This record gives sequence, structure tokens and C-alpha cells, in this order.
Amino acid sequence: QGTSSGQGRSISLGPAGSSTDIDILVTAPNGSQKTYVITVNKAALGGNNNLSALTAAPGTLTPVFDSNTTAYTVDVTSDVTSVTVTATLADTSASMTINGQGTSSGQASPINLGAEGSSTNVTIVVTAPNGNSKTYTITVNRAAPPPP
Repeated sequence: QGTSSGQGRSISLGPAGSSTDIDILVTAPNGSQKTYVITVNKAALGGNNNLSALTAAPGTLTPVFDSNTTAYTVDVTSDVTSVTVTATLADTSASMTINGQGTSSGQASPINLGAEGSSTNVTIVVTAPNGNSKTYTITVNRAAPPPP
């Protein structure tokens, strides 16, 4: 389809990770032609589904946080009724849920604990821009009450 000099034209691109060639045919007043080709490489969506930081307060993660470790334990005393979990995305384009609720990177999420002497699981699901997900879990062990 012909286009005048300086006139914009919309070109549909392929899916993420693909290349699209755009041919531009220029015709001079004397009828001679020259073709230019522009290749547009559409970046693939990132696959980083890691956390860069994870904390629970009060308490300390066991083992120490490492983005490749997905299971943690936190022990708290019997008088602790909730913990605050803060997870930070390694790729800010990724998304995350904590116990099924969408949350922002670095946002503190309060988690209510079960009865004294019980364990509460906290599930953090990180979904990369390309759709791949990784699940981190924290098991919070609330101590039993001290004997009377």
C-alpha cells in the first residue's frame, strides 16, 4: 500500500521473541526503485520468577534467604498472633501473590497465625512476565503455651 513521504503507518508485529521485517520501497521521480528493510526484534518476555529478598517479622527465616531456596521455617513465641511477611521481586515486571492475595514488591503483608502450638503456612507465588511461576513457602511455628 502506497504511503506519502513523512506519513506514518502502523505495522503489526509478531509475538514476543519474534522478528518482523518491514520492507520500504522508495520510487524516485525517474522511476528507479530502491528497497530498504528494517527488522524489528520484539523482545521475549522475561522469565525471572525469583525473589531478591524475603523476611518475616518477628522471627528469622531458617535457612537464611537465598533466591534458589523455596522452603523456609520461622519459629515464634506463643504470644505472637501474627507475622509480617515482606517479599521483594528480583524482576519488577513479575507479579506476586501472598496467600492468594496480589501484592506489590516490598509491600509488608500481615499474616494471622493459628492457635498456640500450631503451624501456619505462608505461600508466595512469583509469576515471571513469560508466565512461569515459582512458589516459596514459609512455615510459621507458633510455640505452645508455657505450662502453668
